Amino acid sequence: LNESPVYARMKASGNTSKAPLTEAFLRWGNLRIVLVALFGAVVGQAVVWYTGQFYALFFLEKTLKVDGMTANVLIAIAL
Repeated sequence: LNESPVYARMKASGNTSKAPLTEAFLRWGNLRIVLVALFGAVVGQAVVWYTGQFYALFFLEKTLKVDGMTANVLIAIAL
């Protein structure tokens, strides 16, 4: 794979990071972006995911009157 032209120019001029993990996670500005992404985007996805799974289980058991064990097995297979 070839590096992108932007990275190649940064590397040639010596602008690459010496400690990328430290810069990403121990500087408040960068850590703030990581935390916003983690708790902003991922939490929303988790809510949608778990709501869908528990609603499907509830629907199978209460509306379609599927046995609880069978409903759990069906959800596990679907997952």
